[in-house]
Amino acid sequence: MYKITFIALNLTHNLDYERQDFESQLDNLSRCIMLSYLEAKKKHPDNKVIVAWREYGLCNGKPLTESETGLFKKRMALLTQKRDIIIIAGTILSKKVIQSDRHVDKITAVSEAYKRYSFISDLERNNQQERTFEKYKNNFIRNMSKENFLKVKNTCYIFSDGSKKYKRNKIAPYSEVSNKIIQDFTYGFSEQTWMFNFEEGNKLLDLSIEVCLEHSIGLLKYLVSSGQICAPKIHLILADSNTFEPDYACGDITIRIDSDPDDSINVVVANNKQFEDFIVYQVDPYSPKTELKLIQPTLLNYPKL
Repeated sequence: MYKITFIALNLTHNLDYERQDFESQLDNLSRCIMLSYLEAKKKHPDNKVIVAWREYGLCNGKPLTESETGLFKKRMALLTQKRDIIIIAGTILSKKVIQSDRHVDKITAVSEAYKRYSFISDLERNNQQERTFEKYKNNFIRNMSKENFLKVKNTCYIFSDGSKKYKRNKIAPYSEVSNKIIQDFTYGFSEQTWMFNFEEGNKLLDLSIEVCLEHSIGLLKYLVSSGQICAPKIHLILADSNTFEPDYACGDITIRIDSDPDDSINVVVANNKQFEDFIVYQVDPYSPKTELKLIQPTLLNYPKL
């Protein structure tokens, strides 16, 4: 039996929050995570708690420095220490200067990943999306031979048991950094696993994550339907202003978390699946009082994969 309390932090766009510096946002986010965890444990003491939030939930699209990224990872890991909680930490943008003579392996890994996922261009075209994958790929090729270049990536980290357990780099980038913030950068990602596995009770649960445009073009469904991965129990979509595409839902339960205040969450369950002990709440992180708002799932007849 699954006994999980899933909490979606409703980090919709908020000017007061977005004007804060990195450490203030991190402090406020950490406080909200812990208060939400404590409230969840009061309501469902036997349930594992999962806390998650949207794409760009921290610094809202401004890339973190290496030291800021390190502080973020350390804080999230600490929050999960000796607690029955998994933190799916939205996504953060991070930046790093790549030196061609010192980072040959990293450059090779990114180059190979762009080749591996070249089919994303076809998915973009099939879904009437702007062809951005080739643009980012060609930009990386142009810069990889330079002595130094700035690499940016958009990453979701998962933490539990006091450490970082997993990461997922967005592989279908779209307007990742505003020109007002950085004008000259390359976008990089590398090959990665698509399943995060964890035990709940006597069952092994798997979770797959899509980031924004990846869902809009049906990336996870393509990987499942083409036999490259198995359909996950939990399909999680972390977005910043996209829409839920029912035809691309893949999990026994699919959850989308977004920044749009009028369309911030979707929870759907395949109609032949039982998830009585998988409870989803939404929390307003901007409210002075931590309240768990119950989100009722929608039953969905999933299209055949």
